[in-house]
Amino acid sequence: MFAHTGRLLRGALLILLCFTITANGLEVLLYSFGMSSSHAMFTNRFAVALTTQGHHVTTFLAPTRPGVKIPKFPNKEDLFEVESEEVVGNFKKMEQTIMRQIVNGKSTMWQLFNMPQAMHHMMMKTCSTIANDTAMRDRIRKHRYDVVVFHCVDTCLLGLINQTHNATVICLSAGNYITDLPAMMMAIPSNPSYIPHFFSAMSDIMTFPERMANAILQWTIRTLLQLPVSTLHQEMELLRRLTNSTIASFNDIAKPDGLIMNGEQFIDFPRPMLHDIIYMGNLESSSKKELSEEWRHLLNESNNGIIIFSLGSVVQESFIKEEIKNGLLKAFQKFPEHTIVWKLNDPTFLKHHTLPPHVHAFDWIPQRQLLNSQKVKLFITHGGYNSLLEITLAGVPMILIPLFGDQSGNVARAVRHRLGVQLPITKITADTVEEKMRLVLGNDELLRGALLILLCFTITANGLEVLLYSFGMSSSHAMFTNRFAVALTTQGHHVTTFLGPTRPGVKIPKFPNKEDLIVVESEEIVSNFKKMEQTIMRKIVNGKSTMWQLLKLPQTLHDMMVKTCSIVANDTALRDRIRRNHYDVVVSYCLDTCVFGLIDPTNKASIICLSAGNYVTDLTATAMAIPSNPSYIPHLLSATSDIMTFPERIVNAILQWTIRTLLQLPVPALNEEMKLLRRLTNSTITSFNDLAKPDGLIMNGEQFVDFPRPMLHDVIYMGNLESASKKELSEEWLNLLNESNKGIIVFALGSVVKESFVEETTKEGLLKAFQSFPEYTVVWKLDDPTFLKHHSLPQHVHAFDWIPQRQLLNSQKVKLFITHGGYNSLLEITLAGVPMILIPLFGDQPGNVARAVRHRLGVQLRMTEITADTMEEKMRLVLGNDEFAKRAKAFSAMLQDKIAPNEQFMAKRFEQMAYGKRSFKLLKAVNLPSLVALCLDVISLIALIIILMTFFIHAQCKETEE
Repeated sequence: MFAHTGRLLRGALLILLCFTITANGLEVLLYSFGMSSSHAMFTNRFAVALTTQGHHVTTFLAPTRPGVKIPKFPNKEDLFEVESEEVVGNFKKMEQTIMRQIVNGKSTMWQLFNMPQAMHHMMMKTCSTIANDTAMRDRIRKHRYDVVVFHCVDTCLLGLINQTHNATVICLSAGNYITDLPAMMMAIPSNPSYIPHFFSAMSDIMTFPERMANAILQWTIRTLLQLPVSTLHQEMELLRRLTNSTIASFNDIAKPDGLIMNGEQFIDFPRPMLHDIIYMGNLESSSKKELSEEWRHLLNESNNGIIIFSLGSVVQESFIKEEIKNGLLKAFQKFPEHTIVWKLNDPTFLKHHTLPPHVHAFDWIPQRQLLNSQKVKLFITHGGYNSLLEITLAGVPMILIPLFGDQSGNVARAVRHRLGVQLPITKITADTVEEKMRLVLGNDELLRGALLILLCFTITANGLEVLLYSFGMSSSHAMFTNRFAVALTTQGHHVTTFLGPTRPGVKIPKFPNKEDLIVVESEEIVSNFKKMEQTIMRKIVNGKSTMWQLLKLPQTLHDMMVKTCSIVANDTALRDRIRRNHYDVVVSYCLDTCVFGLIDPTNKASIICLSAGNYVTDLTATAMAIPSNPSYIPHLLSATSDIMTFPERIVNAILQWTIRTLLQLPVPALNEEMKLLRRLTNSTITSFNDLAKPDGLIMNGEQFVDFPRPMLHDVIYMGNLESASKKELSEEWLNLLNESNKGIIVFALGSVVKESFVEETTKEGLLKAFQSFPEYTVVWKLDDPTFLKHHSLPQHVHAFDWIPQRQLLNSQKVKLFITHGGYNSLLEITLAGVPMILIPLFGDQPGNVARAVRHRLGVQLRMTEITADTMEEKMRLVLGNDEFAKRAKAFSAMLQDKIAPNEQFMAKRFEQMAYGKRSFKLLKAVNLPSLVALCLDVISLIALIIILMTFFIHAQCKETEE
């Protein structure tokens, strides 16, 4: 379903390189529209941004309409404006017929469907113009481009490019919308139950009729009419005829490697996105041009600020009916205390109407500069995305009058965020406009909403009080928690950390403030853990566990968490530390609900879930409505990748259904915690469902190590918070590294599993395999005195009960790492660029290993398959194949090429989540029932209608025959 991972990663990397100073001189072909000033302006900003970062951009504006204001591009000789008299004639004809009707709300359904067809004919003619122009065609075909960027609305460019180019193909969207072509080519989730179609005017929360209309619209366009694929085949036929292209059909062209979307993700609806899609933000945060003396004088003469009315650069104001403009003028006359700036290029109307002194008409306005003046109190707009973005970033409330295209969807986004109110063009009268203007100008709530969403992009939350509730059951968990706490503290926040439950023997790193670290221990927990180690864990490690033992393990862990919760609730000092402190943010693994029940219900803290790996637990996925389609998203406890066979999909689907629906885990167990807290703390929370839902999820590690899967915009990957260990290796370790001929091989199964659990025959097999590699120094993490007492290690094999893993990896001497696939280890090894042999044991490790194997970073070997021969075979396979080492190094280089340091990026997103709860509530995805999410109710009703119609027609025919 998803594009090939190698291509996907290359695309994602090059998208990042576009905005990274370290990227050197990419040759970029940018193919965009020139049909409106806004499109030309957006294209210009994109080209300037790339050129500023050292890339060479060749731009084609095709088709281009005369009269469009073309901004100054970086290199004039690299700008091609593709004009055609036929295109101009067709556009004027469309303006006078379809556009005029649409603008006034009098278009028929046929005209609405005919408009995209008319646009396609213009693009076909433009494609023909380029293909017949030798200079332009050669500029595209003979030049070697590294990256090709285009709007992915037609395929002319991909057909014109020399097929031997192998350039990365990136789609570009001028707004927060995804058209049908890239959605289908890139397998972007488009569930009609909560994702409105590009042509839809609905939000993500729909009524049943809206969902039905949205589903039928999507099905009609993509399945019945097969748009735009059916029309794109015509382009391919044209190109074969004009250029002798060997592309047989649309399906033979290159698929996009990524999608760059204009604007900010927080303005969009909460919808699942793939990790090869990025929102590029506002490329020009403030205009560098100063306002003229005339405009500054106009601003200064205003008493209560200015009101702007503008319907963009595509629609000519003369198209609008006289009675609508009369209604607007009458409404404006009611606001003499404001200066009104009206973009009105209609000499005929102005000739027959006298404007009051406070109303000023212009055929063009310096929109950005006016918004930056902070004098604008209201903006009446058509909802074009560039305008919507500029107004939103200026913190100005709106009245929105959508006309056509993506404007209805843009307006739905603004209304959903409570940034303004909508007014259809057909309902404009003097009274309705005045009513809406007074509503917005007299309602502080809308102004506050506009200002607060602006804060999401600009403000830094200083000195947040953070409660971090985490595990201490293993050294890796404690280390991860420590890095997270250190990163937040470094950014100026105060972090109180609870490590509970904590197992004795776990190495606790040095936290920022010793007095703010609470380690929760219990003899009963220790006893239960030791019992689990000796029974369940020993069996699991050696691959001899039963299904009952596997199911018992999560229950045992939960019992320990309940006991920890009881300890905290019964300890007055600890309980008061949680309840009486007013925390801004509570961060938890979201595996249990103890901390949420312990905090004061009146404390409106943001709740952020934390994941120690690249996995999403069932509780978090359910609470945050994170898509978990079992056809291509493996369950946390699954060992499959995103590409599954039919039996694997069956197993994955049954596993997810059993846990979430049949057993409803972990909800029943969590309700037991709620019962405990009500008894111990007089909590008023009656059940798990009464708890606040998470405001975000922060996942450990890198998104590109994960499978390609859809994620919401309140989910972030925080990267590796400690890119390199600051500690130096001891003299002993340095000598060990230097005595190696070909480098070192490291074997370590993490900090949870004791090596004494591993069967004797398995360790003997490992030892025999290591003996076959005397040219390498083997570092074996082996804390098993009994085994070492009865076995002699060869000179090149060294056993240690602990190893400085990070420092060894940073030494560049490690040639192979044999690991259990714990996520911290997997991330460290991947970032060091070292190939792996992976031996998963339990928990999330099989899934982590599946990720590494999917990215070709190593090979898997099950614990039950380990013998001297199998281990030696795998070691020779990895060490003797340069492809593994090259792949690991290339993958490491990609992960380390960052836009910003991980700590800064994570802290900024953390602050947005936290600040959003206190001031501007970011939209959350809605958790829909399966019946609704799968559109089964819509399908059932449509099927019923078809059955009844068939029955009725059959009855009528039978009656006629009789």
